[in-house]
Amino acid sequence: MTNSDRIFPLSLLYIVWLLIASCSGGEIAPAMVATYLGDDGNEREMDVFVDSSYNHYFYSNYTNSPRPAILYFHGGSWISGSRAKIHQRYREPMLQRLVEKGFIVFSVDYRLVGLGRGHLNGAVSDCKAALSYVVDNAATLGVDTSRIGLWGSSAGAHLAMMTIFADTATARRVRFLIDDFGPVDIHKMFSEVPEWGRELISDIVFDIDGKSLVQFDSLTSVYSPINYNTNIPVLIFHGEDDNVVDISQSRMLYSKLLTNSKLVSFTSNGHGLKNLDDTQLKMYMETFEEFVDGIWSADVSSAK
Repeated sequence: MTNSDRIFPLSLLYIVWLLIASCSGGEIAPAMVATYLGDDGNEREMDVFVDSSYNHYFYSNYTNSPRPAILYFHGGSWISGSRAKIHQRYREPMLQRLVEKGFIVFSVDYRLVGLGRGHLNGAVSDCKAALSYVVDNAATLGVDTSRIGLWGSSAGAHLAMMTIFADTATARRVRFLIDDFGPVDIHKMFSEVPEWGRELISDIVFDIDGKSLVQFDSLTSVYSPINYNTNIPVLIFHGEDDNVVDISQSRMLYSKLLTNSKLVSFTSNGHGLKNLDDTQLKMYMETFEEFVDGIWSADVSSAK
């Protein structure tokens, strides 16, 4: 079965649930669930969010103008979480705003890291496969391939960065990246762990035979986005009191990026931006919108 065969309409039960959810308020319901194929031969899912006026696109041959798209990668320290985390905290109102603005948003499940589950290379590979699925099926999904961005939180932001920073072919498919408090130098982060902890991480995260700390140091460098150059515009959000991923990580990244990127920090917020007040939430959403709109505007200006 090819990736293009994996686009399927909502079942009757799913349609009923969609109608109930849309009437009850709260979380925005996905228009469909798409399935992509990982390089391990297993299928994984992503929720697809699009405004109600566009839902019929998936059930008919009606031709609409292609839409900009964002792929969201959830956090969870690479070992937990799911695509449903897009509904948590500040992300739900941002998701709803993106859909209102005409975006198609894909919230992606990927291989989690852990004994018997997978390793970090598998998670990165899945994120690349999800992006390839959207690009390869753009005509059916209604995606404008010249206007695709990535958005990730914490570990998901790290995976988003690795998806495009370390692969120039993949990078050409993406116009921007939204980085919510993602770690960029995991070599530095993990080097502060005691030796027994690094040996454990080498087994669980990197699958290194013999628990070689030499290999561990090498691989943590390979999987540190700070070690790559990129010309992709990046918008970074980070809490100033983050004790999981210190804000110095984002400052380090921002200092390396070009002038088309931006760092926004929030006082009285730790990891996850769990304490955004109304003013800070408004700032987050407006900055997100202005950043992306600025990229589209620059594209139009350069085309003239």
